[in-house]
Parts: sequence; structure tokens; C-alpha cells
Amino acid sequence: MKPNITIRSEIEDYIRRNGMNLQELSQAAGMNKGILSAVINRNPPKPIAVRQLDLITSGMALPEGELYELYVDECFITNPPNWRRLRPFIQRCAELEKYECIESILHRLAEDLSFIPGLFETAELLYNQRLKKAAVLLYKCVAEGERFQHSERLAICQFRLFSLSIGEDQQDNLRAAVRFETYIDRLPEDIQLDALCEFMNVYFSLDNLDKVIEISKKLVFRADCQHAINKLNVKRTERRTKYPVLVYKAYAYLMRAGALGRRQDYNEAYKYTLLYINMDWSEEREKDVNTYIANFQAWGESNSNVHRMRQGEWNLLHKYVDYMSENEEEVLQGLYTLTEMANRSDVDLDLDWVLTQFEEQISSYVELNWFPDYYSKQFSLDYCIRFLIELAVYHLRRQRYDTGFEWILHSLNKSIIVKSDITFIKCVKIFEEFRHVASANAQIEYSRIVKEVKT
Repeated sequence: MKPNITIRSEIEDYIRRNGMNLQELSQAAGMNKGILSAVINRNPPKPIAVRQLDLITSGMALPEGELYELYVDECFITNPPNWRRLRPFIQRCAELEKYECIESILHRLAEDLSFIPGLFETAELLYNQRLKKAAVLLYKCVAEGERFQHSERLAICQFRLFSLSIGEDQQDNLRAAVRFETYIDRLPEDIQLDALCEFMNVYFSLDNLDKVIEISKKLVFRADCQHAINKLNVKRTERRTKYPVLVYKAYAYLMRAGALGRRQDYNEAYKYTLLYINMDWSEEREKDVNTYIANFQAWGESNSNVHRMRQGEWNLLHKYVDYMSENEEEVLQGLYTLTEMANRSDVDLDLDWVLTQFEEQISSYVELNWFPDYYSKQFSLDYCIRFLIELAVYHLRRQRYDTGFEWILHSLNKSIIVKSDITFIKCVKIFEEFRHVASANAQIEYSRIVKEVKT
């Protein structure tokens, strides 16, 4: 019968195979000989800390984390589980992407609810360190083990899981939003602000404009409540939200204006643009608020210029393009806005020079591989596809059929990738409208794509 392999047996075997002694291994590992001896020879053996294990692993010339699977047994079989050892071990597993080890730890802790608070705190730490995959494992474990269904801790876990699950697949995003919605009101009131923002972004990318407006109203109310609470607190506490409170109110107005704009209710959209432009920020106490005030002022001026161009003031076009040039993160939305306006305007608006100026950025949008840091990924994906559709229409209406159909087929493929029924249907309608001028190759490719979706 083969004896059980342990960390100690691996160390002893390494020493024997290499003709070494404890002194030589301790020097190679950069650790005290007495500690190494106590780990191997003491009865009962001295428990190994993960930091010591990393030193020993390095001294044995093994890859980082090579002995971690054995260390899981060390933490549960050789000794009773101790959170002071497990927490730094989970941290190291997260850093080295040893997710199977984390899953093994969580499986063994599943029946012991006393570890739930520590697991939650560690999940929050990993989340803030952007070690997302590991954080998800811990949040799921805490959510499954939480006894009280209305606890703030469970609600925060569900918020983190929702936030970390949002990606390219719009159908998955919708399912995640539906699962999460019942937990929003159970969150601490300040954290609700971040949750409502992310929740609203998902529905904006799904083009559910009624839902966006509903959430924006709730966000304004929550921001006002939290601002009132903050004013009553003489002693300032550490901010738990991503942004100063009044930023959320301004963002709610901005998103409501965006939703109304998509409905082509431009005058009403302009009213909400003016609301965030003219907001009173004087009572906001956060030090970094001036940066956000400047951002909203710039966005407000830009969106006001868009509104005026829709009213026929095309002399503002060059000013708007200059703004795009100076603000790389606004190029995508700006191109979408301009092509959409050109396609709906009675004026024959020439944007060829604009498209040439931003040719490099447009190429990156085709591959869906460029996203400004300021916007969430699914937000940018939505604008990418919508812009490519408007770009296709822009060329088709100018009888540049080969170019137009190339862009509409691109858009069709991208809609399938992100599983967006809304943009897919829009692409189909546009192709069918111009089918009579499509080349044989374009029609064959279109039929192939649609057939694949049906099957």
C-alpha cells in the first residue's frame, strides 16, 4: 500500500534525492534551520504557515504553489482548520490562480457557518484587489451558507456576483439583472447607489428604456436621501461608494436624458441635460468632487450642442468633433450620435471627413477590442454595434453599397456574438430594405448567417 504523500514526505524525499541536509535546504529556502527542523521533525510537527511553504517550495526549485494541494490537507487533516492560516492561504491561491485549491477549501468549510464572516471579509478584500475569479468563489460560498435571507451580507454578495457576471452576452446580463433585482433594497443605503448605477447600465444596453427611466427616478431619490444623511453626520466617515453622492444624482439625470434621446424625445432629453448642468454641488463635501463636476459640465455642453445640431445648428459640428478629438473616451459615442443624426436629418450631412479622422478607432470597434475605461464593457459593446449599424446605413443611403453591406454584415455577426436580439433584428430589417441592391456575395453571406442562427 502506497503511503500518503504529505508536504513533509515531499521535503524529506527532496533532501534524500539531492544528498542534502537541513542546513543546506534552509539556506536555499532563506529560512531559519530551527523552524524547518520543527516543521519536519517535531512531534507533533510544527504547523506550516503559507509564507514558510512558499520559501520551502522556492528552496526546492519547484514552481510557485506546487505544494498547495497538499497544503489543503495540511490545513484540515493534520490540524483542525484555523482561519489565521486559511485566510493568507486563500489570498495566495487567488494570486496564483489556484482556483481548485480554493474550491477544495470552501467545500470543506461548507458545513461550518462560523467561517462565513471571515470568508465574506476575504471576498471583499479580493474584490477590491481585482482578483475577481477567486472573489466569485467566496461570494457564492457565503451566499449559499448565509442563514438569513434578508441580511445585508447576503445582499452585498448578490450585488458583487451580479457586478462580476456582466459581460458580452446580453441574454446572460438580463438573467443576472433579473436574479439580482430583489436584493437591491436589502443593500445598505449607500451601496444601493452603486448597485442602481450598474443595474441601470445593463438595462440601457438592453434598450429597455422604460426600465432605465424607472431606475433613474429611484437613483435620484436614493441619492437625495443619502445626501441628507451625510449632511446630518458632523463626523465624516470613510466613503463606501465609488463616487461622491451627488455624482449619482447627476448620472441619473444623464442616463434619463440618454433614454429619452433614444426615444427621439429630444426636447424632454434636453430638459434633463440642463438639470445635471445646473445642479447645485455646493454642499458636496468630498474632496474629489471637482473632477466630476468638470466631467458633467463637459458632457452637458457636448450634449447641449448635439441638441442644438438636431435643431439645425450644424455650424456646431466642428466644435463637437474637436471635443471628440480631445476626449478619446467620447469618440465612440460621438461617432454613433453623428451618424445617427446624419441618417435621420433632412440635410445631406457629409461626415466623410469625420470618419476619415477617426479611421483608426473605427477599425478597433470592428473587432470589439477597444473599450474606454470610463464605461462598462457591455455599455461600450452596445454602442459599438449601434454605431456600426448607423455607419452601414450612412453608406447605403449614399449608394456605397459594397461598403454599406460590409458594415451591416459586421454588425449582424457582432449582434450574434453578444446575443443581442434588438440589434440583430435591426440589422435584418436594414438588409431586407436594401436587399435589391445587394451583391450576390453579400446575399450569400447574409443567408448563411441567418441560417446558422435559425439552426
